Amino acid sequence: MTPVADLGRGARSWLPAPGTARLLAGGVAFLATVSVASIALVAAVSGPVAVGGAGVVLATVALGSMSGGVAYGALVGGRRASRRPAWLLAGSLVALAGVVLVAGDGSAPATAAGVALIAVCAAGYGAAIAPSATVLFAELDARAEGGSTEAFGWMGAAMGLGGAIGDLGGGVLVTAAGTAPAMLAAAGCAAALALALPSVGAWSPRGRSTT
Repeated sequence: MTPVADLGRGARSWLPAPGTARLLAGGVAFLATVSVASIALVAAVSGPVAVGGAGVVLATVALGSMSGGVAYGALVGGRRASRRPAWLLAGSLVALAGVVLVAGDGSAPATAAGVALIAVCAAGYGAAIAPSATVLFAELDARAEGGSTEAFGWMGAAMGLGGAIGDLGGGVLVTAAGTAPAMLAAAGCAAALALALPSVGAWSPRGRSTT
């Protein structure tokens, strides 16, 4: 059987490369954050029974992500996207905390004013999503070198695991303890993602600068 050309260089595995575990942990934390936050946002707007209007708040997350992605792309320009978007992640944590303050325990549907404030916080949280994903995949591509098929396969598995953990954990937390613990869990996952993302100059493939 002919080896996959993408593996090359003696078909060495990508996994032992320095920083691989941290990068995969970032993939887990990334999807866990998105999953838990999505469940908690719906609960914050809807109360105990989900309502269709909560989809509007989730849409603001998408708009925030798009805006954050455009801003980050303009900031990085033609350079390799390996800059940790620390300010965006910090803003995301503040925004998630803001949802806790506005929504309370999620035992009742939010008022119209509360929904508006939650939507603003949701957009602020969403602004970190696209930049974080960009850094994860840019660093993955750089580290993979000749083994991108394997690397992207492992990252897909890591993100799938993170999504499953987030869906399960978010659902259990919202049901058993309310919106605030779920939002705090999402903030914790975002903090783990911030630690997992590479910083400027942390690793330079083939001797290239990361700036």
